[in-house]
Amino acid sequence: MLGSADFDPAGSALPAFLDDLGIGRLRFGGNSVDRVAAWTASPTDALPPWAQSRVTPADLTRLGALAAATGWRIDLGLTLGHPDASAAASEAAAAVNVIGRGLGTVQIGNEPDALGAFGPPRGQSGYRTTVAAYRAALAAAGGPAPLSGPDAAASTELAGYAMSEGPGLALLTQHFYPLTRCGGARPTIGDLLSSSTIAAEQRLAATATAVGRSLGVPVRIDETNSASCGGQDGVSNTLASALWVVEYLAILGQSGVSGVGMQGGLAACRGYTPLCVPGATGGAAGTSPGIDPVADTSLGAAQDPGGRLNAQPDFYGMLLVSEVEGGRWIPVGGPIPAPLFIGALEMPDRSVRVVIVNPSARPARDILIRGVARGTAGVQLLSGPSLDAMSGVTLGGATVSGNGRWTPRPDTRLAVDAAGVRLDLPASSAAVLTCSAP
Repeated sequence: MLGSADFDPAGSALPAFLDDLGIGRLRFGGNSVDRVAAWTASPTDALPPWAQSRVTPADLTRLGALAAATGWRIDLGLTLGHPDASAAASEAAAAVNVIGRGLGTVQIGNEPDALGAFGPPRGQSGYRTTVAAYRAALAAAGGPAPLSGPDAAASTELAGYAMSEGPGLALLTQHFYPLTRCGGARPTIGDLLSSSTIAAEQRLAATATAVGRSLGVPVRIDETNSASCGGQDGVSNTLASALWVVEYLAILGQSGVSGVGMQGGLAACRGYTPLCVPGATGGAAGTSPGIDPVADTSLGAAQDPGGRLNAQPDFYGMLLVSEVEGGRWIPVGGPIPAPLFIGALEMPDRSVRVVIVNPSARPARDILIRGVARGTAGVQLLSGPSLDAMSGVTLGGATVSGNGRWTPRPDTRLAVDAAGVRLDLPASSAAVLTCSAP
């Protein structure tokens, strides 16, 4: 995937889409790191027998340019599935050299608790031994970058593998998918929006942040989305999924998770990937690990001749959440009728922003937000034709164009009186309500 020209800011719309979201992190990892992609210091070097694609200094140079153009940080995965500490140290040193200050962390492998037949001996002791060799090689190369990890698949394994990775982690990283389409499973919109899914997300957040507090390391859920194996068409790429994204990210933020990486690719417009290449039917050869037809077509890399991309519904949910970046979660009192979600944040300018999600097929009428100062209030709406709509989703009455341009309409103004501010929320929608500072 790293070979895609979409990562070259000179000829791609990707920087504009990233700018829409503010400042963040891009992680390059996943199963392909351990199963199909190998580092070669030269594009003419022979690939190892197991590899289908290569990562080269030119690929890292593109990432450095992208990081410089956008201010986003790069978290770079190093192959562990076919252990080669020397190659990993060489790749990390090259990344430091060409990505520079845009390099956030390097990560040793992906989901060590789920490597199966790949990688070091199973279990934490084998992982500990192999990672120690990697860390020694990285140190010998000059200690090139901060480490994040362990990128555990199961939250029950996070503490053990984090301890096995050793001290000094910059970020404690965990993966999570509340649903799966692996092994023939076919999740539904009802599954995605269910109370059991919400409960699983809350348990995940509680477990991960508890481990983070015990180790004194900030937690990042750095690979996540609706359903593993690429997501389910007609579920993971619908308005329902966009609404799920808003509530899910809010749950994680309220729980103390420091950041989230929504998994995706730059290929076919299928499954959960937030961005995709219009008209693409699959990724380039060697960019996918052969897991599932949806994953293999959407999570690799394709190329649009004009550098254009499509924003799938999940992107709109991410875009809404970016509107509250930098805020501090504050308590919300009073009973909130299910399935409505309401969360509130105090922003740096002392205004209050309230995130509201109504996944119901019925409107939520006469919602009263108390405790806000008299003044002005405005609301921005995330909506679409129906809960299962895969197109026509808008935020602020506007779509995101293929070149990444999003021009929302002005917020709809609402009256604020002594009781607070009242609003109606349409069926299958979400909103950000902004109340001015006192």
